[in-house]
Formats: sequence, structure tokens, C-alpha cells
Amino acid sequence: MSKSRYRILWVDDEIETLLTHIQFLEARNYEVTSVTNGVDAIDLLRREKFDIIFLDERMPGKTGMEFLEDLKKIHVFVPVVMITQSEEESLMNQAIAARISDYLIKPINLHQLLAVLKKHFDKQELIKEKTVRSFPAEFNEFQQRLQFLRSLEDWENFYYDLVMREISMDDVSHELQETLWALKDDANRSFAKFYMDNYLSFIMDSEIIMSHNILAKRFFPLLGQNEKNLLLVIDNVRLDQWLAIKGLMEEYFYIDLEEKYLSIIPTATQYARNALFSGLMPLQIKQKYPLYWVDDEEEISRNKYEPELFEQYLKRFGLTLKHEFVKILNANGARQMFEKANELLKYPLLVVIYNFVDTFSHAKTNVELVKELAIDERAYRATTRSWFEHSLLFKFLQLAGQKGYHVFFTTDHGNIRVKKPVRILADRETNVNIRFKYGRNLKCDERKVYQIKNPEAFYLPKPDVTTSYMFCTSSDYFVYPTRQGEFERYFLNTFQHGGISMEEILVPYVFMKPK
Repeated sequence: MSKSRYRILWVDDEIETLLTHIQFLEARNYEVTSVTNGVDAIDLLRREKFDIIFLDERMPGKTGMEFLEDLKKIHVFVPVVMITQSEEESLMNQAIAARISDYLIKPINLHQLLAVLKKHFDKQELIKEKTVRSFPAEFNEFQQRLQFLRSLEDWENFYYDLVMREISMDDVSHELQETLWALKDDANRSFAKFYMDNYLSFIMDSEIIMSHNILAKRFFPLLGQNEKNLLLVIDNVRLDQWLAIKGLMEEYFYIDLEEKYLSIIPTATQYARNALFSGLMPLQIKQKYPLYWVDDEEEISRNKYEPELFEQYLKRFGLTLKHEFVKILNANGARQMFEKANELLKYPLLVVIYNFVDTFSHAKTNVELVKELAIDERAYRATTRSWFEHSLLFKFLQLAGQKGYHVFFTTDHGNIRVKKPVRILADRETNVNIRFKYGRNLKCDERKVYQIKNPEAFYLPKPDVTTSYMFCTSSDYFVYPTRQGEFERYFLNTFQHGGISMEEILVPYVFMKPK
């Protein structure tokens, strides 16, 4: 007899009545081990590994539900199929709450039994086969579409479809994902040209939603419609990261609006987030509120005046809502926010900036453990979801929903995994961001970057009369020739921002209503 593909443990005090079922499964190359009680089953599970468990709901001694409690202490993820004589809704609810994978009603039909096994063991294999089989045609379709992307809507749809296809392969084929990443690199170079060719016209077009007008266009109109509003800005979030946590949010909120807007350049916190909270482009902030703009690379300085800028923004729109502005920089700040939840969730307007994702992205360049957790896009999505699911922020949002808050969620820019070094020569005073540089005497292969020699025409501050800006595109990042090896060891395959790519520019905004 050939070796079985899967091992089944069948727990039933009347196992002798199921010999026909067991023989049916063994004839189809399943290996079935049977025990008559929960105690023996737990003892066996401590010593041996099984792929699935069939569990009788009613047994003398330890019942099926009691067995489940013990099982989860030793095998959290093994699937369990509950077998019961009752179709009572309360029993089904209890079983589902205990996270059973499926259930069957006695008397058991042989073909239903086989269907359950195929559902658990063959579904992923069938999906993988279909994905691998259809991928060449889909890849060719993406390549063809790339040649005919003309409008912003074309690019947004292309990027969304590419991300969805990439996510669909998270548990199927890493090799095919890598092929898509290569396609995305090529697409990003074309996108950068499209964006820079149209950047100034986008800024002047009041119909295009960008960093400096998203609140006025999409959030402020909501303030007159809803009694309680929460503006949540999680720094440095890409479209795929939002999609990774979307399912968690849908348990507590109805998603009423889900779209993308354009981050301004540089796609960095100092520029994009100040623009978001002020309703102004960076140069306009410096001219109108010189005390609130800091030409400094220190995190504590460059976004120090967001509350003041937001206050002025509200006043310009004639909005006098009582509000609170909360900025979370670390775990301690999140804990303090959660502890003050009842106090904070009394304001008609609550603004929360959460810097975890930005902190995590930067930490990836410093902490080896974090590098392992987010080694590529797939792992980064999984890590983002795991963090969010267990975060105090998620618990805070659940409380907000219970108290009737409408949530407007967005970010200031996205990020991209950097892979290709680009050499640059620059003065010592040049900023430290590795996706964009500004300063005097910047020298680089101009075929590999976008350079702005007249920053003020692009609404960017000009600290010095000879200041220019340079931007990396696709997955490139800047290195200094004398330190190239050091930079590659430190930054290669880390997630960074500041440059021009679909991941950094096309970022999500979502409006959610409480359930």
C-alpha cells in the first residue's frame, strides 16, 4: 500500500459503526487512526502529528467541546471537523466560536465526507495549479496594458489590479510574485515619467485629489454630516498594506468609500504630511507660516507644528468644531491613548496620527529581527496585519465604532523595497533620505533620476539659491561612492520612501461608518 498523503484522527465512542467510512477513506489513500474517547485522543496528539481531526460532538467523559479546549493548547492550527446528530443553531454557533473548520450531520454520507477532505486538502493545490496555468496569459496582459497607460485613471486601475494579483499569490507561488515585482519595477519607471510630465498640471487641477487638498475635498464635507468624526493618519502605508488590514476593519465598520489619492513629492513626512494637515504645498507653508516650516531632517522638528497647521486650516474653512489632536510615536503613546479612550472619544472631531508603520520601516534598517520579519512585500503585508490585529490602535478603533464615530483613514505617502543603488555626489549638508536629495552641487547620472533645478516652480522650499532636488524612481536608492558597500549592507531590500513610484504616490483613503 502506498504511503498516505494525509493522516486523519477520528475520535468517536461508536467507532465500530464507522468501519465502512474508514475503509472508504483508506481506499482513497488516506491514513485513518481511530480512538474512542477524548483523553486517548489528546494523549495520541501529544506524540503524533495529524493533518485533520474528525470529532464526535457527544462522547462519554470528555465531550467534543471540552476536547476542543484541550486540543487548542497543544495544536492551535490543526483543522477539526465536528460530527453531530443535532442541527441546533446554538450548537453550531458554539462550534464556530470554538473555531472548528467544518461540521457533518449524522448519518454521514460517504461523498460528503470526501468533499470535506477535498475542501481542506485539495483546494489550495487546485488554486495553485490554476494560478500557475493562467499566469503567463495574465502576465502578458499586464505587459500589453503597460504600453497603453495614458491617464491617471489608467495608472490607478493598473496598479490596483497588479497589487491584487500579487496578493492573490501570497500563499501560492513566491516565484510568480517575483516575476510580477520585476514587471512592477519596469512599470514604475514609466509611471515616474508620467507623473513628472503631469505633476504641475495635477497640482493646478482642482479635480485631482492630492496631499494638499484631500482633507478639503474629501474629509471636511463629512464634518457637517456626522456628529462624531475620527481622522486617522497612519504614516507610510501602501495600498497593499491597507488591503491586508481591510478585512479586520470590516468586522466593525461599513466601508463607504475606498479610493486612492496622489502624494506630493518628495513622498516624505516633512513634505507630504505637512501638506495634508495644512492644505498647502510646502513652499506655501514656508511663505504663509514661516514659523511652522523647519528646514531640518530631525523627525521631532520637521512635523512639530502639525496641530497648529491643522488649526489654521480649519479656520480658513470656517470650521469651529471642538477637537483634539493626538500623535502616537511609540508603544507608550498608544497605551496612553487607549487608557484615555473614554475622555478622547467625547470630542466631535478627533485627529489621530499613528507613526508605527513609519517607525517599523525605519527600524527595518537597524534591527536584524525586523529585517527577517519583513524580508519582502509578502512578509511586510503579513507583519502589518499581525501588528494591527493585536494593536491597541485597533482596540481603540473598535471603541470608537461602538461610540458611533465615523472614521476617515488615510496616510501621507507609501513606501517601496529598494534594490538598486544609484551613485550620487553631494555636499555634506545634503539631507539624509536615500530616495530623494536636496542641496547644492548634486551630481548623478541624470538618466537614472529626476532632477528639479527650479524647486519654487514645483512649490518646494529653496533653502539656498543653488538648491536643487533629485528623486530616485522605481526601486532605486542613493549611495555615496565612498560608502557604497556600507549603504548596500544597510539599506538593500529595506522599505523606504521619498522617491517616485506607484507604491509611494498612489496611496489609499477610506471612509468607514460604524456598524
